[in-house]
Amino acid sequence: MLAKVTTTFNRVVCLQGPLKNMLRRILIELKNWLRVASLRSQFSQIRLTLMVCLAGTMLALLAIYLFSFYFRIPLSHLTRDPATVSDMPFYIGLLSTLGIMLWSASAGVCCLGAFTSTYSSDTPNNVRFFLFSGLLSIMFTADDAFLLHEEVFPVYLNIQEVIVYLVYVLILSGYLLFSWRHILKTHYILFLMALLLWGLSIIIDLLIPIRNITVFIEDALKFSGIVFWFAYFFHATAMSLRASST
Repeated sequence: MLAKVTTTFNRVVCLQGPLKNMLRRILIELKNWLRVASLRSQFSQIRLTLMVCLAGTMLALLAIYLFSFYFRIPLSHLTRDPATVSDMPFYIGLLSTLGIMLWSASAGVCCLGAFTSTYSSDTPNNVRFFLFSGLLSIMFTADDAFLLHEEVFPVYLNIQEVIVYLVYVLILSGYLLFSWRHILKTHYILFLMALLLWGLSIIIDLLIPIRNITVFIEDALKFSGIVFWFAYFFHATAMSLRASST
């Protein structure tokens, strides 16, 4: 036992030199990073981003507070997780949450595609394509996250779900009319798969009576469509990145 303790102590002593040197190098690098000139340079470069983030955050929080005050809704109901507020298990809405995450990822990928397209030869068309695609993804994200076509429009605004679907179809048709040439230059099979799966999901939602298995099939088709939607824009953005790097 004494021999083991002695061996361990000797190893620690031997490591003290390298550890001290490593800590010294880390401290020197931290001092360089925290120089006033470096911080001032960073601030000048990201000043607009900082202002937009702060203003956007404050406006969002103010809107939530006013919404809570006007409709007499507890603030915690607007800020906490739905499963926590409703005292439900964590897995409630698992597939829906995954779908919202993929919608958000699709919007982010489209924003990246719009930014990188500014360096490609076909800049205006690429930027508009990815920008409109990102806005469309954000619209679908909001619809899924806030139950727009399922509850907000039919229950609170007295707009039938069929009409909401029709508006979405018209918006998507306008998007296709604007983007079909660009889509044909990409791996459009993924895009067509997304549209096909969503169409089947909508048909089941509108025509087949609600049952446990039909709800599962409808949501499974919808989620599968979101997966293909994300995969399509991931590939399209990758193609744009390769084009801009050549």
